[in-house]
Amino acid sequence: MELLSKLSTHERLILTHNLIKKRMKSHLNLMDVNFRKCTFENWETDEHNEKLYKIDIRYCEKCEKMKRNNIGLLLYGPSGTGKSYLSFCGANRLLQNFVPVIAISII
Repeated sequence: MELLSKLSTHERLILTHNLIKKRMKSHLNLMDVNFRKCTFENWETDEHNEKLYKIDIRYCEKCEKMKRNNIGLLLYGPSGTGKSYLSFCGANRLLQNFVPVIAISII
């Protein structure tokens, strides 16, 4: 603790950032390899899912405003349409921006 008090604010931020990155990449979290592969870059857009894809990206871009206004995002529809995958894409995007996320899939 004494060592931390000798660091500048900038140095503490860098240290914290590096620790968070290490923790996110470690096997200590509950997100497995398949979860980490769910990214917007890996999403295959077609005429049926393009609108939902854009909504999810916009939600991630405006997540702070959405949180302040208590606005969530609910995906629903028949099985096999990519709801879980898309929600994990959003979760991964938010995690990249250090936004805490709990992501589950109920099958």
